[in-house]
Amino acid sequence: MTRRGITFNGKHSFDDMGYTLVGVPKIEFPKKNKYLTRIPFSNVMYDRSEATGFQEYEERRITCEFNVIDKLSMNIIATEELATHLAQWLDSTIGLQPLYLDTTPYWYFKAEVSEILDWETNHFEFGTIKVVFRAYPFKISTKNEGSPYWDDLTIYDYDQTVKYVLPPLTQTLKLVEVGDMVTIGGWIEGLGVEGVNYNTDYITERYRKVEEILEGGAKYRLEGNFIISHRNILQARTEGVPVTLYNISSHTIKPKIEIIGSKGITIVRKGEIYNIVGETNNKFSLNTGKNEFMIYGQDCTVHFIWQREVL
Repeated sequence: MTRRGITFNGKHSFDDMGYTLVGVPKIEFPKKNKYLTRIPFSNVMYDRSEATGFQEYEERRITCEFNVIDKLSMNIIATEELATHLAQWLDSTIGLQPLYLDTTPYWYFKAEVSEILDWETNHFEFGTIKVVFRAYPFKISTKNEGSPYWDDLTIYDYDQTVKYVLPPLTQTLKLVEVGDMVTIGGWIEGLGVEGVNYNTDYITERYRKVEEILEGGAKYRLEGNFIISHRNILQARTEGVPVTLYNISSHTIKPKIEIIGSKGITIVRKGEIYNIVGETNNKFSLNTGKNEFMIYGQDCTVHFIWQREVL
């Protein structure tokens, strides 16, 4: 019997609820989902994960066994009431919730109770109940990557910068030729594009063709009758801020991108273009390992926020 426990649905199993664990929780590793096809006239199996570069996993199972005992009454009625109280606490949530295990510090799981197994009593005085959680395949760090605090760092971490400052716009802009394909920058404020409602979806390679130059080159007319300032065209920018981030998770991660001082930015990575507006990131992901890219915008601070996820 141990006073170590779990934290779920806002409460700790012992400190708040008074239940002890029979032993340590059993954490199972998730199984891979494989999509295998036999290559005709051979003994070779083709794994479609090799083509996508993404490995799918099933959910993992976490099993906890609790002691149920009323030390004052020591009878079946009190024990049944405690068992009901335990089940109500754990099984009253819908969907995956944070699950913290005292035996796995610095990490948490996203889990939901999938079943509460039948329990046994010892002469109706006390019993044990096994609770099975279904959980997201990866455990998640309780700290953000790039934490500045020494106590958060381990030998497996990168001491990396996750905040970048984009200075005010002072550089000379490049000329955009008639017929060039261009991208509207994610930093446009209000009526930066005249005559239409600008779509601020988070888009990859959204190009519009320059048709003519207006007002001595200060503005351009794009196909679709967009009229846009020279400074709001990504391809006119001569300076950006280089970014290097290390994602040492087991898979790609979509970070939260906090932008302070501006409406949005544009990220360019190996020909891919992402407009990030209003801190909502639907498409840009950090690949596993080293990530290098450029960010464009002006007069703002960009903070990349994510937690490591591992098996």
